Amino acid sequence: MTQDADPAFSPASIEALLAPAVGRLEPPTSLSPLPYDLNAGVPDRATLPAAELEAALHRALVADAAGALTYGGQQGYEPLRAWIAERQAAETGLPLTSANITITTGSAHAIDNIAATFIGEGDVVVVGAPTYPGAIRTFLARGASIIDVPQDDQGIIPSALARVLDTRRMSGRQAKMLYVQANYDNPSGATLPVDRREALVALARQHGVLLVEDDAYTGIDLDGPPLTSLYEIAGGRGIMRVGTFSKTIATGLRVGYITAQPEIIKPLVFMRFDNGSPPILHRMVHEYLRGGTY
Repeated sequence: MTQDADPAFSPASIEALLAPAVGRLEPPTSLSPLPYDLNAGVPDRATLPAAELEAALHRALVADAAGALTYGGQQGYEPLRAWIAERQAAETGLPLTSANITITTGSAHAIDNIAATFIGEGDVVVVGAPTYPGAIRTFLARGASIIDVPQDDQGIIPSALARVLDTRRMSGRQAKMLYVQANYDNPSGATLPVDRREALVALARQHGVLLVEDDAYTGIDLDGPPLTSLYEIAGGRGIMRVGTFSKTIATGLRVGYITAQPEIIKPLVFMRFDNGSPPILHRMVHEYLRGGTY
């Protein structure tokens, strides 16, 4: 009997066993074969710092091979968390430490970690229209109901967001989370001006809505420093800021992070079942950052 003719676990029977989320998701966006892929923000291969990373990896292994090659714990390598915290503290003026940081397997994993921790079946997540399809897919997979808010060329329109949040509250299904790419939104490219950032933070606080600031593209600014982050405006309260080294070092590293108050970091770490992201990569990135090339 051929494999296709075997009635046990046929394609139809396997399809019937799939989780409900599989049937309600759009196909994933994929990397294109084009030299410059703007869909996922892939750096030019010729610019990747291979030699510097090789040297950083060597230093990490010489310093502590056993630590680099064994499980490192769900929150991630503490010296790398401290480096990220110090950099963001200098940027925001907030008193951040390694306790405010958890390291993830890229920013996509960070968003899934957030969704797994805070989103239950039917919870309302508010997003701009349009916004990053990978985030929408992740929230839907966790059972969220997605409500979109109109955007213009400056990003989410605060008055429209206020109407959505008021409607949700009056309907008895208050929004739980607001997902925003304040800098260089994918796919619109919009950057929220400071007054809109302040309005979004105020609305989220007024309605008790958690903010997710997907900040994957900060660090590739071509003209001047980035605008004040939502995280800084919120004083680091009720907000999770997602960052990554994918765009500024290399996508293949899959090293991202979440910055939040410790009361939020603790359940995020608790919901990790993977013994943490690869310590060897954390240590290599940390050595690279210490080397000054970044």
